[in-house]
Amino acid sequence: MTDLAAETPSHGSQATVTPEQAVRRLPWALGAIALNSVFAYTIFAGPVLILLLAELGLSKTQVGLILACFPLTGVVAPLIGPVVARLGYKRIFLICWAARKAVAATLLLTPVVLARSGAEAAAVYAMIVFAVFALLRAIADTAYYPWT
Repeated sequence: MTDLAAETPSHGSQATVTPEQAVRRLPWALGAIALNSVFAYTIFAGPVLILLLAELGLSKTQVGLILACFPLTGVVAPLIGPVVARLGYKRIFLICWAARKAVAATLLLTPVVLARSGAEAAAVYAMIVFAVFALLRAIADTAYYPWT
């Protein structure tokens, strides 16, 4: 039986992981990274996103604005870092990581918004979805790196 307090670092201390623990955790870490990469490149970083936005009738300026959300939301990391540390790295990472998947799923409603409200409303809807996704991604990344 292992002592969980010995495995779980406090917020102010450094984690000490034995080589056995690192080897045991490595397949899970690599699997998570691989699955997340497939998700990101399939949905948000590949040509599918550009084709979707072009099909919605967005201008190149609007597409650029949406794509700029991803790096620009990284600015939130120093601001949200103390809150993330206080609430717990693992908890915040898992909540934001799962929530961003749910937010990404709402992109499936974009054709409904387009049919009911027009191209301008669909563009605004897509921008809001991408902005929320990018913010959740930035918060999840802020929690992920200290946790791992």
